[in-house]
Amino acid sequence: MSVFVFLGPTVALDRARELLDATYLPPVQQGDVLRLLGRGPRVIGIIDGHFDTVPAVWHKEILVAMAEGVHVFGAASMGALRAAELHSFGMVGVGRVFEWYRDGVLTGDDEVAVTHGPRDTGYRSSCDALVDIRDACQAATTDGVLPGEVAAQLVAIGKAMPYPDRSFRTVARQGRADGIDGALVDRWLAYAARRGAGRKQRDAEAMLEAIRVLVETSPGPKPVGYHVERTVFLERLRHEVALAEVTRLGRPPADAGERLRAGETLTTLREKQLLRLLARQAAERLGWRVTAEEAQDRGDRFRVQHGLASPAATRAWMAAEGLTEEAFWLHVQDTCVIERLQRLHGQEIEAGLPDQLRVATAGPPEPRREASHGAEDEDGAAAPGSEVDRARPDPPDPPDPPDPPDPIVRGGERLAVIRKKVLLRVLAAREAARLGTTMAAEDVQRLADALRRASGLDAADSWQAWLAAEELSEDAFLAVVRELAAVERLEAVYADEIDRRVPDHIRINALRAGWSSEGSP
Repeated sequence: MSVFVFLGPTVALDRARELLDATYLPPVQQGDVLRLLGRGPRVIGIIDGHFDTVPAVWHKEILVAMAEGVHVFGAASMGALRAAELHSFGMVGVGRVFEWYRDGVLTGDDEVAVTHGPRDTGYRSSCDALVDIRDACQAATTDGVLPGEVAAQLVAIGKAMPYPDRSFRTVARQGRADGIDGALVDRWLAYAARRGAGRKQRDAEAMLEAIRVLVETSPGPKPVGYHVERTVFLERLRHEVALAEVTRLGRPPADAGERLRAGETLTTLREKQLLRLLARQAAERLGWRVTAEEAQDRGDRFRVQHGLASPAATRAWMAAEGLTEEAFWLHVQDTCVIERLQRLHGQEIEAGLPDQLRVATAGPPEPRREASHGAEDEDGAAAPGSEVDRARPDPPDPPDPPDPPDPIVRGGERLAVIRKKVLLRVLAAREAARLGTTMAAEDVQRLADALRRASGLDAADSWQAWLAAEELSEDAFLAVVRELAAVERLEAVYADEIDRRVPDHIRINALRAGWSSEGSP
């Protein structure tokens, strides 16, 4: 049975493995439980978790896990907090700390908080949790080591400290400074040391034992009586988790412009996905259907192009990427539709290529180099056609290199990519019109101003010089910008569906030539 436990400083890893055979993971943080569901867990145990500088694990992702039949346990630290909050939904809490939170004895998250080192130090703690100090004070009162009022005073001293400063010794030192009998304080410290493991560790070990007992019974899936709604926030977290996984960053991209696998960015991946969505909708309105033969032929060409010559190699690639057959064939069908639309709108696309290149490569124009009238060029060599040159026969012209099937043009982009970008503009403008979405003049102007700023064309003179150098009218520029505004608007309309499909695009695009965003709107 697949058992996973999120563990940090509370229990030493070797000790945990003595108690339970499981896969031990670092302290849990937001998205980790959702990410783990892809590995098919039957039991998840949560002991330690991040919460301060890193977003804490969401309640809802734990609910999703249990709704999918996973048994989830919690104890000691973050696990106790989440179990106290979710025990009525089926999360199993173990230990005294869980009971204190469940019953309202404790309410502050800081009671279980500690600072600790990185993984290679064994997450060694640099302070003591207040629940351990509290437990030692209560036990000392029960065993007659401390009077109840002194125990309460020591707990209050610890509570008043920032959690990184808490330890048995700092509490004892402050207790002496506050007038508590030093002999009592020393006796309490010696008593706490003799007790060995603290409250958190004992609770965590009890949870590992409880999981071991459950596993021995070979339980079926966890039964729950609720359904988790797929809210927009949960879906966004799913998207972030999938993105962090497929980009191999271990985190979501820092921003939309960060380079990912295959050199692409979120901006370009979202543009690609929007093109596919709009192409799919256009195909439906046109009544197009991709035949099985057409899809198979396109899929075969894709595999050959990327060295996936056999079905076994294709399956191995899909398994390594976590890509489903359905996602792959949807990508193939979308590609077939886009190719059809490129043929259908061929004239419109070709007509839009020049302005796409002009806008994509906007920037202060370089001074034009005049033809040479002297006997030497700028490097001091005789210029062809000069008096010095006429005395020598012309060298034979070198043979023209063969044109590449997909040439790279201005801006470093391939012509095929530029054609797809123009198609995206065409489809976006038509879809916006179909939806009755008009591009407000202020939105178009805002985007135009942003493009000018990004291209160093803020000043009126440089702007007019660029238009003249490109032989582009201001109206033609604004026509392109209006279509780009439609793309921007539709990206917002279809944001959730786009983000849901971006991870599959990253997987597939890692094999194929990218859609570079450099210098391109």
